[in-house]
Amino acid sequence: MAHQDSPIGAIGKQKEEGYFQQRDAELIANMRARLTAESTAEDLKAQTGVEDDALLVDLAHHGITLDTVPVLHLMPLIEVAWADGEIQTLERDLIMDAAAQKGITEGPAFEFLTHLLSARPDQTLVTAALKFLAHLVAALPDAEGTAARDNLLELTWRVADACGGVFGLWGRVEDEEKDALKKIVDVFNQSKPDASDGLLKKL
Repeated sequence: MAHQDSPIGAIGKQKEEGYFQQRDAELIANMRARLTAESTAEDLKAQTGVEDDALLVDLAHHGITLDTVPVLHLMPLIEVAWADGEIQTLERDLIMDAAAQKGITEGPAFEFLTHLLSARPDQTLVTAALKFLAHLVAALPDAEGTAARDNLLELTWRVADACGGVFGLWGRVEDEEKDALKKIVDVFNQSKPDASDGLLKKL
């Protein structure tokens, strides 16, 4: 009996075929995911005007779509709220108020926000979101960009102040919270060096 006709040979052949079928399926799935991410990135570019293709594809890989992209505007607040490892009730209330002002009260965006408030977002998503916001601010006319930036940073500062008492009570601010604020400052300063002078002075 030839080796390939033996029961052991048949089992080996089946395993080999199964391996290649699995690998082909994974390659197809990866290709579809890449094409979907690239298509979503093009949609995000058209809607937001952000031209950084790599950044937009990265956001798409994190599940960001046209429906959920508004939540990225709240990411600095979310990052600061999570800095100590949990979101306090007052912090959550401030974020939900900010979300309502942006019209995030239902649908995919609200569901995504709820998820981010229940499970801390991956830091790669946070970094990508902050870069995205920095691009948006940098693309606006100076006065409009300054107003949008200052409003966002003020909201972020209010979240930091909510449960630690930043103003006048420096000793109660945890290092993690300060690090989160500085991270936000650093990202904005990459697009506009003087973007966050006010917040830097408070730190």
